[in-house]
Amino acid sequence: MKNYLFYVGIDISKSKLDVVILEKQTPNVANHF
Repeated sequence: MKNYLFYVGIDISKSKLDVVILEKQTPNVANHF
């Protein structure tokens, strides 16, 4: 199994683009753009 520092989630729709970044050290804190 690989160990990643970041996890990125991307949701694309017609009206907007959502991006969420999770860090491995602080999994309960999310950065949403």
